[in-house]
Amino acid sequence: MNTLYIRIFVILNLFFLHNYSLAEDHSNSDKIKYIILDFKNFESQTLDEIIKAINANIVFMRHEKAPGTGDPDNFSKLDCSTQRNLSQEGRQLSKQTGHLFKQSDLNFNKILSSEWCRSYDTAVLLDNIKVEKFSGLNTFYQGFVDKNETLLVLNNLMKKISLKQIYLMVTHQDIITAITGLPVGSGELILFNYPKGVLLPLTKVQMGKLAKSKT
Repeated sequence: MNTLYIRIFVILNLFFLHNYSLAEDHSNSDKIKYIILDFKNFESQTLDEIIKAINANIVFMRHEKAPGTGDPDNFSKLDCSTQRNLSQEGRQLSKQTGHLFKQSDLNFNKILSSEWCRSYDTAVLLDNIKVEKFSGLNTFYQGFVDKNETLLVLNNLMKKISLKQIYLMVTHQDIITAITGLPVGSGELILFNYPKGVLLPLTKVQMGKLAKSKT
């Protein structure tokens, strides 16, 4: 399937799903109806080609594998030893995803992570790239930060990202699900055209297929 066909496919989705709406406040995903595309329509493409085809301006990535749930009671954003951190497998998988990005010739305008060490480390391990910590990506799962305030900060940023840019946001399941309404596994991606409300989730298996198709 060539890129022209994919663009036509996306346009038809936007046309026929005429009853979808895009709420102003993306922090309340229950009121938002997104167009969710199927990976099978893009299997022959590279990651870069898929991003261009759907004109995604945000790539969400959940941090890699970090055994356990939540963080200890003595949690501090300033001390990684008080947090749940990446396993050795998680660190290696982060590097593999970085290799996929490099294969796909992706150039992100900005790479952001939450202030949690497992998200920041995932982002850095992608290719020892420059990463900025951003409070709008912090997990609210245990109440260490306020959910509504966090999502408002994130939503305000997303509104400012043009379709000529692409931001990588490495964060947590609760943040990604709150924005997109979709579940996401460790290290998985969701490509997001924010202005049009178009989503394309990529599982680890699908990401593996993209990596193989480039070799």
